Amino acid sequence: MTTQTNKMIVLRFLTEVWEKGNLDSLGEMVADAHIHHLSRRDVHGPAGVRLLVAGFRAFLPEVEIAIHEILVDEDKVVAYFTFSGTDTGGYMGHPPSGKQVVFSGIDIFRLAEGKIVERWGILDSASLLYQIGAMA
Repeated sequence: MTTQTNKMIVLRFLTEVWEKGNLDSLGEMVADAHIHHLSRRDVHGPAGVRLLVAGFRAFLPEVEIAIHEILVDEDKVVAYFTFSGTDTGGYMGHPPSGKQVVFSGIDIFRLAEGKIVERWGILDSASLLYQIGAMA
C-alpha cells in the first residue's frame, strides 16, 4: 500500500468508526490479528476494537474529532487529534458529569495489506478526569 492509502485508512478509521460510530465497517480497516497496545490490557482484532469504541461512545455519544496532524512513514501513520463532547455516560466508573470536555491524544498505527494491524495510543486522561470533576 502507498503512504497516501495508509493515511486515508487511518483518517477513515478515526472519523467513521470513532466519531460516527459505524462499527460495522471495522472489518474493512482492522485486521483480524490487530493488537491495540494499552497500558492496562491489549485489545485484539475487530471485536476488541468494537468493545473499546462502544464503551468510549457510551461516555461521549456525540463525540467530535479534530485531527490536527497526520504523519506517514511507510507502514506507520501517526495522528494527533482532539476529542470533544459532553460526558453523558460517565467515564471509568465515574458518574456522568454532563460537562463539555476537550482532550487530546496521539496514536501510532502500523498497517499491512490495507488494514490496521497494530496501534499504540496515549490520551490526556488527566485533563479529562479533571474536566469531569473526578480529579482535583
